[in-house]
Amino acid sequence: MTNAGVEIRKEWLEASDSCLEPLTFGELELGQKFIGFPTPGDNHGHGGFRKAAYIFTKTAMRITEAAPGLPFHPDNPHGRAIRKFDGAISEFPDSMFVLLVE
Repeated sequence: MTNAGVEIRKEWLEASDSCLEPLTFGELELGQKFIGFPTPGDNHGHGGFRKAAYIFTKTAMRITEAAPGLPFHPDNPHGRAIRKFDGAISEFPDSMFVLLVE
């Protein structure tokens, strides 16, 4: 681990629990900009932590099906966001961890 990594870890361990609580897509307000964290499974187009990440804006659109006749589980609703770079629309589960961009 680098010295920077050691120092950041020390600072975070001294931070309050609320400072380390992850934010999810479902907690974002409409119109907020965010970067999605990589998750296990399908991360097509996401470079992970060491590559550039896309900035998205959360929309009011909700998604109920992954494909026609293939509904998402009711405990894991999905919404849509627009990619700032090119206006592409992507779907995100409410449970996905995100980083708010202000």
